[in-house]
Amino acid sequence: MFIDGTGIEVQGKHFEKATVGYNGERQYWLHSVFVGWAWASARLHAGGTDVKGDFAAQLVADVDAVPLGGLPVWARADEAYYCKEFVEACQERGWDYSESVTDPRKKAPLLRILKKMQLKEWSGSRWTSAATSVR
Repeated sequence: MFIDGTGIEVQGKHFEKATVGYNGERQYWLHSVFVGWAWASARLHAGGTDVKGDFAAQLVADVDAVPLGGLPVWARADEAYYCKEFVEACQERGWDYSESVTDPRKKAPLLRILKKMQLKEWSGSRWTSAATSVR
């Protein structure tokens, strides 16, 4: 599953409920959830709202209704969903999850933990890629 909020900038006077977003532009937010190749959910919100929208209601109303037949779910998200509530929603459903964190302020605590880790705690090839679990 991939969940994402995309800003849609608009111009002109005929865009109902478009408001100024985080970047200072008038916009809407399109919050989408993809399950495999299927676009399982889409919600269009006025700009100026939370970048992750009401993802909890979206999961309950749209995604929980997708018949997965017991297949495991790995939820992927960007750092807009880097919050306790998203993690808890994934854990409640028994999903694995990963979030891309690029904002220096948000990744600082993770980097502090990684600096203290020993080489033996990593797996993979140091020449191509390596991975570890951080909590």
